[in-house]
Amino acid sequence: MSANIDPIYVRQVIGDIVDTITPCINMKVYIDGRQIINGCTIKPSIAIVPPQIRFEGQAERLYTLLLTDPDMPSPSNPTLREYIHWIVTDIPGSGAINQGNEILPYEPPTPIRGYHRYILMMFEQMTPLGLLSPPLTRAHFDHKTFVWRHQLGVPKAIAYFWAKKEPGQGRQDP
Repeated sequence: MSANIDPIYVRQVIGDIVDTITPCINMKVYIDGRQIINGCTIKPSIAIVPPQIRFEGQAERLYTLLLTDPDMPSPSNPTLREYIHWIVTDIPGSGAINQGNEILPYEPPTPIRGYHRYILMMFEQMTPLGLLSPPLTRAHFDHKTFVWRHQLGVPKAIAYFWAKKEPGQGRQDP
């Protein structure tokens, strides 16, 4: 296997979670001041506050950000797939996430068993979405239905990291 293959393909983010991607936005994600490189591992204890996201979209466009965990409660048995951690819509193309509409507040990574993938997807909106109703539950979120319903198309940028339950974070479910 070539060392030049992006981990986003190797770890089945493309193909398992997202069918395809049209990467046309340079998105940088920072957690606790460290830039996230696809496939890196982050301790949940340092991801308590929302990631800082920097991107430059088209000035006249709006964007939607989703953060999802497809591996809840465990990668071998993801019965709560997908677990949504964050939804922000109507983000201006200038990249100011805090100027968008936070539809679902950020919830830090909460892996129960095994290593979980946390996937950030940035979509370009065709029209403003306004204040949407948040999902009734974070579990069983279907980002593909959300994307279809709001005509978001394919992701313009994706970033992902791994997280595993840290020792001392309460008991592990059987």
